[in-house]
Amino acid sequence: QYPGEGAKTLTDGKKGYTDNFKDPLWLGYRENPFAAEFDFGDKPPVIQKIVISSGVNIGGYIFPPTEIEVWAGQNNRILKLIKSVKPAVPKENMPQQVEAIEVELDSKPSFIVYKLIAKPISKLPSWHSGKGKKGWFFVDEVFFY
Repeated sequence: QYPGEGAKTLTDGKKGYTDNFKDPLWLGYRENPFAAEFDFGDKPPVIQKIVISSGVNIGGYIFPPTEIEVWAGQNNRILKLIKSVKPAVPKENMPQQVEAIEVELDSKPSFIVYKLIAKPISKLPSWHSGKGKKGWFFVDEVFFY
């Protein structure tokens, strides 16, 4: 439903705005997790941190992901889980915002391929007007440092 401009949406350097999540600067996920692979080719840099730029609009059912997994390897056929984080679920309503979710990597070898998986909230919390319904995860950029 919110396909943005496909894969290039994540690396085009264009940030989305919280007043229009229908803008093609955003990719939106509800039924399935967000999953994206990034291939750094023959001379991959050492990646120490990944930053996922995500949108939050509590009234619009748009929450941070409940879990982020980082898989990595020398090719996309053999990847291993190198990090898993569980961002905090908001405990009350908050202003619409774009937040940077930072994932610090413990291992420092150079991998050629990184795969990110971010899971949208499966049930909105009991305090939310849509309690029990599925929420959304919106992403506009992914940065590697």
